[in-house]
Amino acid sequence: MRRFLLLISFLIIIVSTKPVAAQYYAGDIAPGSHLRFEHLTNDDGLSQNAGLAFLQDQQGFLWIGTQDGLDRYDGYNVIEYKNDPDNINSLSNNAIISLYEDNEGLIWIGTWGGGLNRLNPANNSFFRYAYDLNAENSISNPIVTDTYMGEDGNLWVGTLGGLDLLNPDTGDITHYKYNPADQTSLSSDAISVIVPTGDGKLWIGTGAYNAEGAGLNLFDPVTGKSQRMEQIGDCLASPNISDIFTIDDGTIWISYGGYGVMGGGLDHYNPKTKKCYHFDGGSDQNAQLIDNNFTDIIVDHHGRLWVTSWSGGLWRLSSTGIFNNIKHNPSDPESLSNNSLLSIYEDRSGVIWIGTLGAGINMLNIETLQFHTYRNDLTNSSSLPSNHVGSFAQTTDGSIWVGLWEYGLTKFNPQLGTFKSYTNDPSDPNSLSSALVSALCADPDGTLWVGTLGNGLDHFDPSTGIFTHYENKPDDPKSILDNQISAIFYDPNGRLWVGTFTSLARFEPTTKSFVNYQFPAPVVSFAVIGNELWIGTWGAGVFRLDMSDNSFLDPAKAIFTNLVNNPENDNSLSNNGVWSILQTPDGIVWLATEGGLNRYDIVKDQYKVYTTKEGLRNSTIFGILMDQHHYLWLLTNNGLVKFDPINELIRTYEKSDGLQSNEYNSNAYMQDRNGYFYVGGLGGFSKFDPLAIVQDINPPDVAITNFSIFGKSHYFDPTGETPIRLAYNQNFISFEFAAFDFKSPKNNLYSYKLEGFDKEWSQPDNRNYANYTNLPGGDYVFKVRADNGKGVWNNEGVSLRIIVTPPFWQTWLFRLGSIILLGTLIYLILRWRFQSIRRQNTQLQKVVEEQKRVEKELRESEERFRVMFENSPVGMLLLGLDRRIIDANAAICRQSEYSIDELIGQTPALVTHPDDYPEATRLFADMLAGKIDHYFVERRYIRKGGEIYWAQVSISIVRDVIGASLYFIGVVNDINDKKRSAEKLAAQEIEYRQKLELRISERTEELNKANELLRAKATQEAVLAERTRLARDLHDAVTQTLFSTTLIADVLPDIWQMNQEEGKRRLEEIRQLTRGALAEMRSLLVELRPNALIEVPLPTLLRQLTEALIGRSRMTIQLNTEGERKLPPEVQVSLYRLAQEALNNVVKHAKASQAVVTLRLGESVRLTIEDNGVGFDPSTVTADHLGLKIMRERSEAIGATLKVYSEPGEGTQISIIWQ
Repeated sequence: MRRFLLLISFLIIIVSTKPVAAQYYAGDIAPGSHLRFEHLTNDDGLSQNAGLAFLQDQQGFLWIGTQDGLDRYDGYNVIEYKNDPDNINSLSNNAIISLYEDNEGLIWIGTWGGGLNRLNPANNSFFRYAYDLNAENSISNPIVTDTYMGEDGNLWVGTLGGLDLLNPDTGDITHYKYNPADQTSLSSDAISVIVPTGDGKLWIGTGAYNAEGAGLNLFDPVTGKSQRMEQIGDCLASPNISDIFTIDDGTIWISYGGYGVMGGGLDHYNPKTKKCYHFDGGSDQNAQLIDNNFTDIIVDHHGRLWVTSWSGGLWRLSSTGIFNNIKHNPSDPESLSNNSLLSIYEDRSGVIWIGTLGAGINMLNIETLQFHTYRNDLTNSSSLPSNHVGSFAQTTDGSIWVGLWEYGLTKFNPQLGTFKSYTNDPSDPNSLSSALVSALCADPDGTLWVGTLGNGLDHFDPSTGIFTHYENKPDDPKSILDNQISAIFYDPNGRLWVGTFTSLARFEPTTKSFVNYQFPAPVVSFAVIGNELWIGTWGAGVFRLDMSDNSFLDPAKAIFTNLVNNPENDNSLSNNGVWSILQTPDGIVWLATEGGLNRYDIVKDQYKVYTTKEGLRNSTIFGILMDQHHYLWLLTNNGLVKFDPINELIRTYEKSDGLQSNEYNSNAYMQDRNGYFYVGGLGGFSKFDPLAIVQDINPPDVAITNFSIFGKSHYFDPTGETPIRLAYNQNFISFEFAAFDFKSPKNNLYSYKLEGFDKEWSQPDNRNYANYTNLPGGDYVFKVRADNGKGVWNNEGVSLRIIVTPPFWQTWLFRLGSIILLGTLIYLILRWRFQSIRRQNTQLQKVVEEQKRVEKELRESEERFRVMFENSPVGMLLLGLDRRIIDANAAICRQSEYSIDELIGQTPALVTHPDDYPEATRLFADMLAGKIDHYFVERRYIRKGGEIYWAQVSISIVRDVIGASLYFIGVVNDINDKKRSAEKLAAQEIEYRQKLELRISERTEELNKANELLRAKATQEAVLAERTRLARDLHDAVTQTLFSTTLIADVLPDIWQMNQEEGKRRLEEIRQLTRGALAEMRSLLVELRPNALIEVPLPTLLRQLTEALIGRSRMTIQLNTEGERKLPPEVQVSLYRLAQEALNNVVKHAKASQAVVTLRLGESVRLTIEDNGVGFDPSTVTADHLGLKIMRERSEAIGATLKVYSEPGEGTQISIIWQ
């Protein structure tokens, strides 16, 4: 209805014989104003720079047909579709001249010479409908100009060989052609456009692309007959129709012309009344239309007509009935890029897309027409002389004056969009004193006061053109004190106040002199509030001059109150640079500062400050204007802000919205008598009606535009109906997405969430992609929502389901099998244990003899270990903490070609390659600092003879029971010859592995028997002292570890020769065994030295305890400690014992594979031991259960709280909290 009323008003104006008024309205193009076009070319990814057709699909993607391919644009990236001769499912031809989307989301593509294509965007596959001269069931011509799908699902296809009806389901084609003998046939076979009438019929235009047509047809699909529209005066006269646009009221706009054919202007035709109005370059000069070859036509969502022409640029019909002509300006990079225009289209966000012949795509945001911007045009002498606008004023005759920082004073004519300039003429004393105009103020008598930077104050009489100058005269105290003018203001009592960089001046009109007030900073703003003159300064805050009586007229008696920033008081002015002051009707004073917008309640003496924290894009504010709805408009250093003081809502407008730039100047703002705002800065100035600014309330469409794995794009269903399935190792995925508000894509905001992984939505951001790594197996949904950059969110957004298949070891079947296997293993271990006990009871009498035998074997084992060290084919050495060599075996000597005597006392620098030595030094330092306990690397060494060779080196640091560093032990293996025959090694590997495992099994059984006999003897000899028992425990633990180490070391040379990777693993096993032995020794030494439980920090004690248990049980135990604190001895000992008891229970009873010990030392101490074992039901455990009872008693003894959490099958957590 709105479009209908607008068009009716157009027609009334157009057909009226009365002159058209020169006033323009919001949304019109003001004379002389600047339009800002953005451009998209092949430099941005377009296939080619001729834009022939446009389409925005259901998702929101913008499709562009060019002469060399089809492009899909999402505001960020262009995806190109072209013909592939080897792929029948690709585009048939690269010259795209028409685009259409049906209800199912399929895109129909008309080409120049390649027939018709159907694209399924879901899988990017094309289906071709080719022209075949010899086939009846073929489209009529390979040049397809237009398509339209009727309500029955059949597709109408316009070609240069006739009109076709295609049944997409069957592929059947029906032809409708020109028949000279049949007046009800089409008037021509050269079909250019197909448009529905709204009542089931079709408008068929003919004549295009070098093919002369025969005018307009009204086609009835039911009967297959056509009515040829007859000429009405000058209307419907041209045979070549380039486009037809139907209005809601049923009237149509028709454009004539196009490539290779004669034009014929424009028609606006009402088929109901048979009335028609014709526009062309000669028949209607009132409409100012000077062209008649038009290529495309649209009516935008505001009801305005836009027409593209073959060589005359862009035309737009204004609300006054005048056509505005918009052309390329070579001096303006934001102008139309070319005057040869081929196509025009409006998307759902209100952006108009214009295709040119060879100059790319032009984009115009219709909303920018709300702002009329004026700037310098080098090709137009009557344009704004300079873009650096510093001030505005309106004199009593309504004239608009603009002060420029470089080109003086200019008078603006809004009706014509022209400017008349006044500048300094050194030869004319009556001219403007300086081209640097800093401030303007209209005098009630119709004259104008002009402030300059450096040449004082001028008084200008527009009627005579004479400027009167007022400058500082050092010998005249009544002259103005400073020639640097920063602000001019008339108060309600008719007093003229002038602000300078060093003073405040009041002008005395009777004597033409000034009364001066010294000021500590430049005076930059004024306002009268109550009986006070408020004076804003640049650096000294606000001064309030009391004008309740006339004493203020004498500077010596004037009373000033100063409002300044107090860094120690939040209830003070936020910044001392105050550029604008305004009082709203509710009595609140608003102060624009370099530190935000200040809301000052005079009655309550309270400040509230709005800065970037509250949503402003910039906290420097140069001006405040208030509209009739009491909204505040703020000029900032990054945009123009509309601020709602009641709801505290912020809406920012910027250059992309049509404003002069994002940066504004002080004094460069004004409201004229008609309510229009003028705002200026570094890009000229903008004029607009604040009440006519319409905010876009339509949320943008949003889509996921790309999905990639490890940076490589993968297909996905854009509808989201088919989930993406990933393997567990496809663990780096990325999403790209776009909001289809093309007005300013860089300002669109996004928020996303991966349900099942993210707990919260991401913070809104301009970034249009998201990355995820290491997703565990599971079912996820990626969701994204978008904002159009103006606070309007599409909260529904889009989503995509992701299913990550877990690895087999995380499946329930594997876990069930593991549980069964573990249960079987435990059963076998227990059975073996029971049998072992029975054997012990029958062999007690042999203990003494067995002990002697074992002791002998131990001595032999130690000897073998020493022999292994000295004779091992793998290099081994000991280093002191100063990194000097203490001992080395023969293999080291052979590798390095140095003797043992030459090596002793030397550092590794002797044999290490100079390029590798800095890294070795760093790693030793990290071990000494406790950052690492060992390292394993491959590096280069130098033999004594100078030969460089590679070796694998493993260095570990050995520490004592309290964690002090003792020495380093290293294993060095020459790997220069590792390129030996893999097949021979593989053949022998199985044999040696079996031999190794057999020998380890036999030796371990013998050692276990020996240990059991020793423990039996210990039972008989209970009279031995506790120290003897601890020594034997130490002996047993280390014996087993060293014995196992010896067995592995015995076969290590053979394994190394067969398979170095297996050798590495066995070396690592030796390292783990020795570390376990060391941890066991430390733990037993603590028992020998009870004071160690007090002397050693609790984190260190817990580390030793966990390492001992790891070595003994092979369970994974993780220790986490936080903070530092000295604990009372009894608390430390109790906490250690509690941890020891809990971990022993985990090892013995929990059937766990891992445990975590966490110690947090702060104001309170929290010790937590948790495992993933079988758990238990605490309600079934009696209060006097021995283990828990002891732990509770220990906790209560030190005033700590013991908490036990457990469920069957869910593990156990024990927490001890000591305050």
